[in-house]
Amino acid sequence: MTAVITYSRTQSVTYVADNILKSLKDIIRLSGMDPTNFANDTQINMRGIKAWLETEDLEQIILEIFDPITNELILRWDIEVSYSWSAGDGNFWTDTDQLRWAISKA
Repeated sequence: MTAVITYSRTQSVTYVADNILKSLKDIIRLSGMDPTNFANDTQINMRGIKAWLETEDLEQIILEIFDPITNELILRWDIEVSYSWSAGDGNFWTDTDQLRWAISKA
């Protein structure tokens, strides 16, 4: 039974990490920027997020976008992370319509 729970938790961590990265990429893309550089670092970002999720040390993700010329903050996104495991399964939920609306307002 422990092996099943461990596998399920590992699978959940991977699923949640993948969806966090997808949401960050969507924020970048829907903000009118090219997400290529972010996408090129997917493997290293995935390793870091998965490690922090596995230890439950990841509490918040902050995405800050700066103007490269003025070095001023253009946009900031704060994503709170909370942990709730049910029989080893974790979940990630985001409302993509709300995300699009928030980006258009920003």
